[in-house]
Amino acid sequence: MNISQVREDLERLDQSIREAERNKSRFQGQKEQVEKDLKDTHGIRSTEMGTTRVKEIDEEVGELTEEVIKDYTDLKEAHPW
Repeated sequence: MNISQVREDLERLDQSIREAERNKSRFQGQKEQVEKDLKDTHGIRSTEMGTTRVKEIDEEVGELTEEVIKDYTDLKEAHPW
């Protein structure tokens, strides 16, 4: 390995670092926008609140699914086809 190779390696490393910094900034901006949207549309102000809300929605979906299945079964029994 010679000094020229070291210089090329360092330049590639520098380019990779700069690209990573740009990506970090872009992703940070996207994260902030998603957090703002969640706060504005659903009143969710933190990850913990979001996690809690997702669990609540999962429970609601489960309850509604059970209700649909029950109603379907009742309907099928009342009106066989």
